[in-house]
Amino acid sequence: MKRLFLILLLFPFILFSQVKVDYRIKHKISEDYELQIFSLKKQRGIDVSMTGSGGTIYEKAKKGYQYIELMIKIKNISNSKKIVDFNKFQIVDKNSNIYETYLCVGNGLNKKKCEDYEFKLKPNKKRLARINFKPLIPKNVEIKHIRFNGVNVVSF
Repeated sequence: MKRLFLILLLFPFILFSQVKVDYRIKHKISEDYELQIFSLKKQRGIDVSMTGSGGTIYEKAKKGYQYIELMIKIKNISNSKKIVDFNKFQIVDKNSNIYETYLCVGNGLNKKKCEDYEFKLKPNKKRLARINFKPLIPKNVEIKHIRFNGVNVVSF
């Protein structure tokens, strides 16, 4: 019984790992946007739901690899309405491999491919967003930077 309890207790920690980030720090990523990172994690699988009525499709990574998920709050600090281009976000690992955006979701809506996603922000407003990256990252490789528009804006 104790062994079963221990396995159930450790199960969530086996499936994903999370980079420790301080969510209170605000990073100015351009003249128009300010960013707060809530989580940056590597996980074994992701939910892929392309339509509202299609249900949830779970995509699992190959053995030894994981998906990267970034959860952020982005703020428009300009005086005009902006559309955030999530394709400008990249993740860089310790081997200088670059990971591009794959799926995006904002404020609990369904996930979409990032190139098809229009994330609108009014002046001085903030919104939550979650971004998944591809290709898959090997389990033992650490994430070093988050890039926006080719510039390292956050380093770990």
